[in-house]
Amino acid sequence: MKKLTIIILCVFALLFAASVSQATDNAGDMDVGAWTANPRYITFGSYNGHDLVWRVLEVSTTDADNPGNKTALLLLDDVLRDGGGETELRQFHSSDDNDWNSSDIKAFLNGQFLDAFTADQHAGIVTSNYVYGVRGEDNDRAGSSKVFLLSVDEAMNSKYFADGEQYGPNADRAVLGAVWWLRSPSLVPRSAANVRDSGSVDISVGGLLVINTFAVRPAIKINLSSLDGIIAVRTENERETAERVASGIILDLRTMRAACLLLYFDRMDEFDNKTVTNVTPEMIATYLDHPAKFQSSESPYLTKIAADGKWWVGIDLKKAGTEDAVKEYLRERAESVGLYGAMDADVIYTDQDVVWLMAR
Repeated sequence: MKKLTIIILCVFALLFAASVSQATDNAGDMDVGAWTANPRYITFGSYNGHDLVWRVLEVSTTDADNPGNKTALLLLDDVLRDGGGETELRQFHSSDDNDWNSSDIKAFLNGQFLDAFTADQHAGIVTSNYVYGVRGEDNDRAGSSKVFLLSVDEAMNSKYFADGEQYGPNADRAVLGAVWWLRSPSLVPRSAANVRDSGSVDISVGGLLVINTFAVRPAIKINLSSLDGIIAVRTENERETAERVASGIILDLRTMRAACLLLYFDRMDEFDNKTVTNVTPEMIATYLDHPAKFQSSESPYLTKIAADGKWWVGIDLKKAGTEDAVKEYLRERAESVGLYGAMDADVIYTDQDVVWLMAR
């Protein structure tokens, strides 16, 4: 039964493999304007253990809130997540008031959420001044803060979202499975405007009661001039490349784990009797489809048997020339996949130069 289990695990894991590379641009190099067709993304800050990836809505050198500097308006690409990765739901206001300035959600965003940024990051966030009426109406409502929600006008700006001027379903505005608050009041009393999971903007009949809980998608403005060299900007294609490379690394490690299990299956007595006390890439090469990738002198891949007898497979990211953007994705997936920063199950991967996966 033990041998059969090992074989089944190996068959599934050996189905996968991939490879490594990527590029980024400095924040200060971004052109002025908006990118509806090919958005840019910035990783900036973290919350509940998740790196925050922001979509760049617009870059300006004439923003009144940050005169003389290059300013970027950012919208969180996802909604806020709790520590387990589930959507974090919050009330707009706890007492039936749909005014953004006095709302619980504004207090949270500019308190607990903002406190999650480092001092340097915090200093790079611009205090924004804004209005927040409903589609050009009631714009005597004005406020200011470092963190805010989009207004109805901003959510329906075609510079920010493809076909954004339409109220109806819009994939470019949508977050799968999430309804997220806007800062504008609804036309219905005690309700606030929102974006439905279809991407449609709701300001009237379906306005959400402010005491209910829904998703939060923060927006900020940052001073690119002060953060240049600290943050990097990626296009949609570069972002997809980073994610693909990180997934490839994970699949390579899983393939190596499967090869280790096959090696153990074939030489079980030697390993159990301690006549063989280590495992090398050369030893598992025979079980791999592309052995040269793992056993050449230039290979960044590693295999080890630790002092406690556990088998580990890893990759030296520095030797592989892995970009920081790839490390960010590995860090995001570390806990769910089982990636470690050392041959120790208590050391979850963060940003170490070697990432490890337990093989057996």
